[in-house]
Amino acid sequence: MKTGRWSCCWEDIFLLLISLLFPSRKNHIQKVLELKRAGVRIIDPLLTFIDPGVTVKKNTIIHPGVHLLKETHIGENCVIWPYQVLINITTGDNCEIGRPIKSDSSLGNNVKLGETAEIRRCKIGNNVTSVHHSYLGDTIAEDGVNVGAGTITCNFDGSSDKKQTILKKGAFIGTNANLVAPIIIGEEAIIAAGSTITRDVPAHALAISRSREQIIFSDYWEKDPDNQKYWRRKSKK
Repeated sequence: MKTGRWSCCWEDIFLLLISLLFPSRKNHIQKVLELKRAGVRIIDPLLTFIDPGVTVKKNTIIHPGVHLLKETHIGENCVIWPYQVLINITTGDNCEIGRPIKSDSSLGNNVKLGETAEIRRCKIGNNVTSVHHSYLGDTIAEDGVNVGAGTITCNFDGSSDKKQTILKKGAFIGTNANLVAPIIIGEEAIIAAGSTITRDVPAHALAISRSREQIIFSDYWEKDPDNQKYWRRKSKK
Protein backbone atom coordinates (compact mmCIF):
# COMPACT_ATOMS: atom_id res chain seq x y z
CA MET A 1 0.00 0.00 0.00
CA LYS A 2 2.84 2.39 0.83
CA THR A 3 4.47 1.75 -2.53
CA GLY A 4 1.27 2.56 -4.38
CA ARG A 5 0.70 5.74 -2.36
CA TRP A 6 4.25 7.00 -2.94
CA SER A 7 4.05 6.08 -6.64
CA CYS A 8 0.87 8.13 -6.98
CA CYS A 9 2.50 11.02 -5.12
CA TRP A 10 5.56 11.06 -7.41
CA GLU A 11 3.32 10.93 -10.48
CA ASP A 12 1.41 13.96 -9.22
CA ILE A 13 4.65 15.83 -8.55
CA PHE A 14 5.88 14.99 -12.05
CA LEU A 15 2.67 16.31 -13.58
CA LEU A 16 2.93 19.53 -11.59
CA LEU A 17 6.50 20.00 -12.84
CA ILE A 18 5.31 19.50 -16.41
CA SER A 19 2.64 22.17 -15.88
CA LEU A 20 5.35 24.59 -14.73
CA LEU A 21 7.56 23.82 -17.72
CA PHE A 22 4.65 24.02 -20.17
CA PRO A 23 2.18 26.69 -18.96
CA SER A 24 -0.18 25.96 -21.85
CA ARG A 25 -0.85 22.54 -20.29
CA LYS A 26 -1.41 23.86 -16.76
CA ASN A 27 -5.23 23.86 -16.78
CA HIS A 28 -5.43 20.42 -18.39
CA ILE A 29 -2.97 18.86 -15.93
CA GLN A 30 -4.71 20.40 -12.93
CA LYS A 31 -7.99 18.92 -14.18
CA VAL A 32 -6.36 15.52 -14.64
CA LEU A 33 -5.07 15.58 -11.06
CA GLU A 34 -8.50 16.60 -9.77
CA LEU A 35 -10.20 13.71 -11.56
CA LYS A 36 -7.61 11.18 -10.44
CA ARG A 37 -8.22 12.13 -6.81
CA ALA A 38 -11.98 11.70 -7.45
CA GLY A 39 -11.52 8.06 -8.50
CA VAL A 40 -11.17 8.38 -12.28
CA ARG A 41 -8.52 6.17 -13.88
CA ILE A 42 -6.52 8.08 -16.48
CA ILE A 43 -4.13 5.73 -18.26
CA ASP A 44 -1.71 8.38 -19.59
CA PRO A 45 -2.21 11.84 -18.06
CA LEU A 46 0.27 13.50 -20.41
CA LEU A 47 -1.67 12.36 -23.47
CA THR A 48 -5.07 13.33 -22.07
CA PHE A 49 -6.62 16.78 -22.61
CA ILE A 50 -9.50 17.76 -20.33
CA ASP A 51 -11.06 21.22 -20.21
CA PRO A 52 -11.84 22.83 -16.82
CA GLY A 53 -15.61 22.61 -17.38
CA VAL A 54 -15.58 18.81 -17.79
CA THR A 55 -16.88 16.43 -15.13
CA VAL A 56 -16.16 12.70 -14.91
CA LYS A 57 -17.59 10.40 -12.24
CA LYS A 58 -15.68 7.71 -10.36
CA ASN A 59 -14.52 4.37 -11.75
CA THR A 60 -14.46 5.66 -15.31
CA ILE A 61 -11.42 4.71 -17.41
CA ILE A 62 -9.95 7.24 -19.83
CA HIS A 63 -7.46 5.86 -22.35
CA PRO A 64 -4.55 7.79 -23.94
CA GLY A 65 -5.16 10.54 -26.48
CA VAL A 66 -8.65 11.44 -25.26
CA HIS A 67 -9.89 15.04 -25.57
CA LEU A 68 -12.81 15.97 -23.30
CA LEU A 69 -13.75 19.49 -24.31
CA LYS A 70 -16.10 22.32 -23.32
CA GLU A 71 -19.09 21.17 -21.23
CA THR A 72 -18.63 17.41 -21.44
CA HIS A 73 -19.97 15.28 -18.58
CA ILE A 74 -19.17 11.56 -18.24
CA GLY A 75 -21.00 9.19 -15.87
CA GLU A 76 -19.76 6.38 -13.62
CA ASN A 77 -18.10 3.15 -14.79
CA CYS A 78 -17.66 4.38 -18.35
CA VAL A 79 -14.83 3.52 -20.74
CA ILE A 80 -13.50 6.17 -23.12
CA TRP A 81 -11.34 4.37 -25.66
CA PRO A 82 -8.13 5.90 -27.12
CA TYR A 83 -8.11 9.09 -29.18
CA GLN A 84 -11.72 10.14 -28.63
CA VAL A 85 -12.74 13.76 -29.15
CA LEU A 86 -15.86 14.51 -27.09
CA ILE A 87 -17.31 18.00 -27.37
CA ASN A 88 -20.33 18.98 -25.25
CA ILE A 89 -21.24 15.35 -24.63
CA THR A 90 -23.25 14.16 -21.62
CA THR A 91 -23.38 10.43 -20.86
CA GLY A 92 -25.12 8.27 -18.31
CA ASP A 93 -23.39 5.42 -16.47
CA ASN A 94 -21.79 2.25 -17.88
CA CYS A 95 -21.18 3.66 -21.37
CA GLU A 96 -18.45 2.73 -23.84
CA ILE A 97 -17.38 5.31 -26.37
CA GLY A 98 -15.09 4.83 -29.37
CA ARG A 99 -14.05 6.97 -32.32
CA PRO A 100 -14.66 9.28 -34.23
CA ILE A 101 -15.91 12.69 -33.06
CA LYS A 102 -19.01 12.84 -30.89
CA SER A 103 -20.36 16.33 -30.35
CA ASP A 104 -23.29 18.27 -28.88
CA SER A 105 -25.12 15.14 -27.74
CA SER A 106 -26.42 13.39 -24.64
CA LEU A 107 -26.27 9.66 -23.87
CA GLY A 108 -28.32 7.57 -21.45
CA ASN A 109 -27.09 4.58 -19.46
CA ASN A 110 -25.52 1.42 -20.90
CA VAL A 111 -24.90 2.97 -24.32
CA LYS A 112 -22.32 1.43 -26.66
CA LEU A 113 -20.86 3.59 -29.44
CA GLY A 114 -18.17 1.89 -31.49
CA GLU A 115 -14.91 3.28 -32.81
CA THR A 116 -16.43 4.32 -36.13
CA ALA A 117 -19.87 5.40 -34.91
CA GLU A 118 -20.27 9.16 -35.28
CA ILE A 119 -22.98 11.23 -33.62
CA ARG A 120 -23.72 14.95 -33.81
CA ARG A 121 -26.53 16.86 -32.11
CA CYS A 122 -28.17 13.66 -30.87
CA LYS A 123 -30.15 12.56 -27.84
CA ILE A 124 -29.44 8.91 -27.12
CA GLY A 125 -31.57 6.91 -24.67
CA ASN A 126 -30.65 3.93 -22.48
CA ASN A 127 -29.31 0.63 -23.85
CA VAL A 128 -28.74 2.00 -27.35
CA THR A 129 -26.15 0.20 -29.47
CA SER A 130 -24.26 1.53 -32.47
CA VAL A 131 -21.11 -0.53 -32.46
CA HIS A 132 -19.98 -0.37 -36.09
CA HIS A 133 -19.57 2.35 -38.70
CA SER A 134 -22.60 4.66 -38.73
CA TYR A 135 -23.58 8.32 -38.73
CA LEU A 136 -26.40 9.70 -36.60
CA GLY A 137 -27.00 13.41 -37.06
CA ASP A 138 -29.81 15.42 -35.45
CA THR A 139 -31.28 12.16 -34.15
CA ILE A 140 -33.36 11.14 -31.15
CA ALA A 141 -32.80 7.46 -30.39
CA GLU A 142 -35.07 6.19 -27.63
CA ASP A 143 -34.31 3.30 -25.26
CA GLY A 144 -33.25 -0.03 -26.71
CA VAL A 145 -32.57 1.10 -30.27
CA ASN A 146 -30.08 -0.94 -32.32
CA VAL A 147 -28.28 0.79 -35.17
CA GLY A 148 -26.71 -1.57 -37.71
CA ALA A 149 -23.38 -1.14 -39.45
CA GLY A 150 -23.37 1.39 -42.28
CA THR A 151 -26.54 3.18 -41.15
CA ILE A 152 -26.74 6.83 -42.18
CA THR A 153 -29.27 9.47 -41.20
CA CYS A 154 -29.54 11.71 -44.25
CA ASN A 155 -30.14 14.94 -42.35
CA PHE A 156 -29.11 17.53 -44.94
CA ASP A 157 -31.01 18.24 -48.15
CA GLY A 158 -29.11 21.35 -49.22
CA SER A 159 -31.28 23.81 -47.30
CA SER A 160 -30.10 25.82 -44.31
CA ASP A 161 -31.77 23.61 -41.68
CA LYS A 162 -30.75 20.08 -40.72
CA LYS A 163 -33.62 17.58 -40.62
CA GLN A 164 -34.42 15.36 -37.63
CA THR A 165 -34.66 11.57 -37.37
CA ILE A 166 -36.59 9.95 -34.50
CA LEU A 167 -35.99 6.30 -33.66
CA LYS A 168 -38.69 5.16 -31.27
CA LYS A 169 -38.21 2.69 -28.43
CA GLY A 170 -36.84 -0.70 -29.47
CA ALA A 171 -36.46 0.12 -33.18
CA PHE A 172 -34.05 -2.13 -35.07
CA ILE A 173 -32.13 -0.57 -37.95
CA GLY A 174 -30.55 -3.12 -40.28
CA THR A 175 -27.17 -2.93 -41.92
CA ASN A 176 -26.49 -0.26 -44.55
CA ALA A 177 -29.81 1.55 -44.12
CA ASN A 178 -30.34 5.15 -45.27
CA LEU A 179 -32.90 7.10 -43.26
CA VAL A 180 -33.87 10.22 -45.20
CA ALA A 181 -34.92 12.89 -42.70
CA PRO A 182 -37.28 14.19 -41.54
CA ILE A 183 -38.50 10.74 -40.58
CA ILE A 184 -39.90 8.76 -37.64
CA ILE A 185 -39.25 5.05 -37.15
CA GLY A 186 -41.95 3.63 -34.85
CA GLU A 187 -41.58 1.52 -31.71
CA GLU A 188 -40.01 -1.91 -32.34
CA ALA A 189 -40.15 -1.33 -36.09
CA ILE A 190 -37.57 -3.12 -38.22
CA ILE A 191 -35.69 -1.56 -41.12
CA ALA A 192 -34.42 -4.28 -43.46
CA ALA A 193 -30.76 -4.24 -44.40
CA GLY A 194 -29.90 -2.23 -47.50
CA SER A 195 -33.07 -0.13 -47.43
CA THR A 196 -33.47 3.56 -48.19
CA ILE A 197 -36.41 4.80 -46.13
CA THR A 198 -38.08 8.09 -47.04
CA ARG A 199 -41.44 7.80 -45.23
CA ASP A 200 -42.41 7.32 -41.58
CA VAL A 201 -42.58 3.68 -40.49
CA PRO A 202 -45.41 2.64 -38.10
CA ALA A 203 -44.75 0.81 -34.84
CA HIS A 204 -44.04 -2.94 -35.09
CA ALA A 205 -43.79 -2.74 -38.90
CA LEU A 206 -41.12 -4.13 -41.23
CA ALA A 207 -39.90 -1.66 -43.85
CA ILE A 208 -38.06 -2.92 -46.93
CA SER A 209 -36.90 -0.79 -49.83
CA ARG A 210 -34.73 -2.70 -52.30
CA SER A 211 -34.60 -3.20 -56.02
CA ARG A 212 -34.90 -6.77 -57.28
CA GLU A 213 -31.55 -8.49 -57.64
CA GLN A 214 -30.53 -9.42 -61.18
CA ILE A 215 -27.27 -11.02 -62.19
CA ILE A 216 -26.47 -10.12 -65.76
CA PHE A 217 -23.47 -10.99 -67.87
CA SER A 218 -24.03 -8.96 -71.00
CA ASP A 219 -21.59 -10.92 -73.15
CA TYR A 220 -23.17 -14.27 -72.36
CA TRP A 221 -26.81 -13.63 -71.45
CA GLU A 222 -29.93 -12.23 -73.12
CA LYS A 223 -33.62 -11.81 -72.29
CA ASP A 224 -35.69 -14.91 -73.04
CA PRO A 225 -37.94 -13.87 -75.95
CA ASP A 226 -40.67 -16.23 -74.71
CA ASN A 227 -40.66 -14.88 -71.16
CA GLN A 228 -39.13 -11.46 -70.49
CA LYS A 229 -38.89 -12.20 -66.78
CA TYR A 230 -36.04 -14.60 -67.40
CA TRP A 231 -32.57 -14.50 -68.85
CA ARG A 232 -30.95 -17.20 -70.94
CA ARG A 233 -27.51 -17.94 -72.27
CA LYS A 234 -26.92 -16.46 -75.72
CA SER A 235 -26.80 -18.97 -78.52
CA LYS A 236 -23.51 -19.32 -80.28
CA LYS A 237 -23.43 -17.95 -83.80
